[in-house]
Amino acid sequence: WMKPLQKLAKGMGRGYDPGVVGGLIAEALNAQAPAFLLINGFHKLSQVSDVDRFLTLLTVVFDRLRLGVCVMMECDAQFFSGLTRSNQGFVARITRQVKLPAFNDDEARLLLAKRLLVMRMVEDVDPLYPFTPESVPLLNTRARGVPQVLLQQASMVFDDAT
Repeated sequence: WMKPLQKLAKGMGRGYDPGVVGGLIAEALNAQAPAFLLINGFHKLSQVSDVDRFLTLLTVVFDRLRLGVCVMMECDAQFFSGLTRSNQGFVARITRQVKLPAFNDDEARLLLAKRLLVMRMVEDVDPLYPFTPESVPLLNTRARGVPQVLLQQASMVFDDAT
């Protein structure tokens, strides 16, 4: 199952046939069942044509999967809302949706403190340093409570400050 995927990966820069690629991915997942495929950041596809081709690919994957394979897709709420309006056939194949609530300010503080803790070289420093407790709600508001965006914004602030 690996060789066809490796061959496919080498030629991806020249474009791809969604039907062929979807079939190969489904075969690989079925061969390794129980298997799990996570599609992260689906909303980051920039062009409508990319989204349409990828949806075609995923439709082929979904149609060919056997029991024992789980596919999860992560995207932001606005993008998914657009998908439900424009691609009802694809969305009909989704059996479960999990909507994560936006982080509140306390959760944002905890996330930043834990992320900063990993990078700390000095002990006995405020867990949010170099951020202040007052700055986190502002960052969280700008991030709309989305953890990934919060961390990206905190990283930009941190990089600009250094």
